[in-house]
Amino acid sequence: MNYSLMEIREYVLKLAEVISEVLRVDVEIVDCNLIRIAGTGRYKNKACVSIQGESFIYRKVLETGKKQVVENPGFHKLCKDCPKKNSCIEKFECCTPIIVENKVIGVISLISFTDMQKKIIIDKFKEYTEFLDKISELIGTKAKEHHYEMEREGIAKQLQSIINYIQDNVVVIDREGYVLYNNHKFSELLKGEFNIEDPKKVQIAISDYGERIIIDDLTQFNLRINHISKKVLGEIKDIHNGETIDRVIIFRDMKRVHKTFYEQTEGKNLLDFNSIIGESKEALKVKSRAKKIAAGHASVMVTGESGTGKELFARAIHNESPRRKGPFIAINCGAIPDTLLESELFGYVPGAFSGASKSGKIGKFELANKGTIFLDEIGDMPLHLQVKLLRVLQEKVVIPIGSNKPVQVDVRVISATNKDLDTMVRNGEFREDLFYRLNVIPIEIPPLRKRTEDIPIMINYFLEKYCRYYSINTPKIAVEAMELLNNYRWQGNVRELENTIEYIVNVIQEGRVVELNHLPPRITEYEKNIEICEDLNIEKVEKQLILKAIREYGSSTEDKKKVAKALGISLATLYRKMEKYNISKSGTNLA
Repeated sequence: MNYSLMEIREYVLKLAEVISEVLRVDVEIVDCNLIRIAGTGRYKNKACVSIQGESFIYRKVLETGKKQVVENPGFHKLCKDCPKKNSCIEKFECCTPIIVENKVIGVISLISFTDMQKKIIIDKFKEYTEFLDKISELIGTKAKEHHYEMEREGIAKQLQSIINYIQDNVVVIDREGYVLYNNHKFSELLKGEFNIEDPKKVQIAISDYGERIIIDDLTQFNLRINHISKKVLGEIKDIHNGETIDRVIIFRDMKRVHKTFYEQTEGKNLLDFNSIIGESKEALKVKSRAKKIAAGHASVMVTGESGTGKELFARAIHNESPRRKGPFIAINCGAIPDTLLESELFGYVPGAFSGASKSGKIGKFELANKGTIFLDEIGDMPLHLQVKLLRVLQEKVVIPIGSNKPVQVDVRVISATNKDLDTMVRNGEFREDLFYRLNVIPIEIPPLRKRTEDIPIMINYFLEKYCRYYSINTPKIAVEAMELLNNYRWQGNVRELENTIEYIVNVIQEGRVVELNHLPPRITEYEKNIEICEDLNIEKVEKQLILKAIREYGSSTEDKKKVAKALGISLATLYRKMEKYNISKSGTNLA
């Protein structure tokens, strides 16, 4: 432990001045580095300076931990090497070590600069030296207390940084209920719901413990914050801090708890084809095809626009397959950086690369053994990993990074994409051999606009779902609002529809009917935009925009990527529209 006198300098300085006044002699205090921390008399204005080359007596005290008394400074044997021995201004020194936990951290000395001061010390020598011992102990205790106070502050800062990572509300209170520590989440709660900026001005009480619920063994109780009650779900831990008891309260936002409960009771893992909403001809056709596919073991490629429910179909295929008792492991190839994707898929051994876990990591393919792996957004997989994935599919083994030992895996692969892989293969952006390995059985999920009969069914389903989720009664939908929802284009497909219904449930008040003003602005504005566009030949405008962009950016593959970005569409969509409008690869009009 490093105990510092410099850190308590203000205290030491005042103490030296008081001692000097009381004893009528002067005082000097130095630390273990022979830095003068405080002084009186002729040393009063010479603090915070080093006396390394002068104080051989202090050095002896620091080395031995024993008191030194020098009646004639300058003539003592310890003074023989001092450069000021022939001009020493001191008449007498009584030096006592300052010791903390058997370690000398400094020296306190009674000094006389005059014969009168020397006589005062000698006349009351026993009394003064005993007093000096007490003062030394006092300074040592103060240094120790300060050290532990700083240590506690450091621990408090570490604790603060740790609890800020916790997604639940965390608050530590004393026995009176006042806040000692809290995380950012709790601060946000106070500002948002209680209009309180400073958590330290909050007093908290806990009452009405309720029955246990099944989510993470949480307890329901009332949290009273400045006399306002809030029902929460969480846990309370008592911390014995000496004679006092502090309490840690960790509690969750009710919406998060509802969502967790819903996912546990009606979660994705229970999905089968009967769970997938849709009674239209198109929906029944694709569900029937997927059900037949589920019985086999061949690789499946699920295609469709973003938000059509490709992962739901993948889970249903797994849950109705012979592999249903095995794991279903999903990984989004587009959401993970290229540098991490390989280790996520294939795992690594301990010490495989800088920053790797000391215990290694099991890859997703190995975790999916005897089950199904779902590779979402497969079109975003980099080419160098496509080669390794192809080898896994061919040889049915994975080799973790840093290992030369193959691991046998028995995995069915279901992949999904909203990209045009055929075009990507032609452009060299996706390996042809891998494409055929993955696309053994293709299945395309139709967009919502091609199965409009399912829209009202889905609206009612999601409305009931989110009303259960937020614990409110299911409202009715006004005819005008339902008509607008049915006629909307739903370019984001089922995902956009579901998010829209959740939005409605959040903005509507209990007991109200869903009216036009409860719909998101993009939907209410949609019909106005349709009316504006009816007088325009949209296809003609779109064709001219593509031709103009190709003339501006160029006609190579790289140039077309820039064209697609400028138009706000994907490269695959650009190629489809060029084919639709008879635009050549060089950007000329073939029509």
